Amino acid sequence: MSAVRLIRAFALAFPGLHSAPWLHELGLGAFRARDFASADALFERAAEACRRDLEIHRLARVRAHQLMARAVSGDATAAECADEAGRLLVRLDWIEDLDAPFRPVEGSRLAATWESRLAARGDAAPQRSAALPALGNAA
Repeated sequence: MSAVRLIRAFALAFPGLHSAPWLHELGLGAFRARDFASADALFERAAEACRRDLEIHRLARVRAHQLMARAVSGDATAAECADEAGRLLVRLDWIEDLDAPFRPVEGSRLAATWESRLAARGDAAPQRSAALPALGNAA
């Protein structure tokens, strides 16, 4: 098991020991690595930590990333997740970019990139192999 996977497993096993920002960043890393199951679980743990710490703005950003990961994963609700992610992104002043080091970008800018990439594919439910690289840096 790689060190990164071990860190993700530890964070999932003991989420109460970790901050919402760190769990969120681990989720972004898993999303970028196409480890959608881990990304979804880490985003869920980050959301729990946000609720615990009353970090409402971070919770919205975590949920947007979680919806994006679910849309790209190609599961049964991918189209609905893609639509909801787009709606949520345009309401956010800023959100972490999808590329490490996950710098802040305007939510509307990431939404435009997200929606244009999905539209260019002509596919409401993007496939795992091609969608994520196309969603890269919004800057």
